[in-house]
Amino acid sequence: FEAAQERRRSPSTASRDRDENSVPREDVVADMNRLSRLHAEELQATQREVSRLRMELVEAEAELEAARKREAQLEARMGDLFAAQRQELAAETAREKRHRVALERRCRHD
Repeated sequence: FEAAQERRRSPSTASRDRDENSVPREDVVADMNRLSRLHAEELQATQREVSRLRMELVEAEAELEAARKREAQLEARMGDLFAAQRQELAAETAREKRHRVALERRCRHD
């Protein structure tokens, strides 16, 4: 139906209708430029956010590495303390054994 109406119109009428419904080229260019700027701004904002997140990741990895080193130091210290405690316990056990042996000797002599 619309195609038939378009054919019935004179070429000048169809051309005038298109001109009335079309957007001026300058407006299209301005809109495209505005969209391009918005896209560029969004891209820059996204890139800044990615950079910020990368920095956070680097900092978090550094903190994690420091925590791992601290954990290793604490485990080594704990190992040292356990070793010292075992030595102290062994020395105390040896003293008690010597003392017991000495008491047994005295009891036998009496």
